[in-house]
Amino acid sequence: MTLSSHLAPRLGGIMRAFFTLLALGAVFGAALDGPRLAAFREYPAVMGENHVKMTVPDLNDATKWYEDNLGFTRLSIVQKHDQKSRVLLARGSNMIEMVDGGGVIGPVAAPTARGGIAGAVPLRFDDVDAVLEELREHGVEVVQEPRFSRRRDLRVAIVRDLYGRPIEIQQPL
Repeated sequence: MTLSSHLAPRLGGIMRAFFTLLALGAVFGAALDGPRLAAFREYPAVMGENHVKMTVPDLNDATKWYEDNLGFTRLSIVQKHDQKSRVLLARGSNMIEMVDGGGVIGPVAAPTARGGIAGAVPLRFDDVDAVLEELREHGVEVVQEPRFSRRRDLRVAIVRDLYGRPIEIQQPL
């Protein structure tokens, strides 16, 4: 048996695999380089969140709590006969849209494996310590004292609102 007769069957298999991969690359490459990918590349970058939306059992009580304890201001109230009532609150760049849940609390957050809380409402302030001091004066429960999150370049504390929903009080570093 010569070397060429020994390699010929293997070379044929290698060549078939090569041309199959080449054909697949042409098909998928065209799909990846098609108009959808081009449109995706040109799409504007996400700049940040606009607001947090939450369902609350009592719209009036929740609005009052966020105004009294966190200094939010009511921007608008929407009451339509065919939809649930809504209130939009703001404080600085933090905005909350509350939806009347008719006595039902929205999704409840759960602890994560890393010690955080999934589903917490994130709010940013320039001084976590000052916000916590004010909240304590109002009797608000502090669940987590401020700690550094190197991953997100933040100091983060966690408190609970009047329904027990966790709120992340964040301070960018």
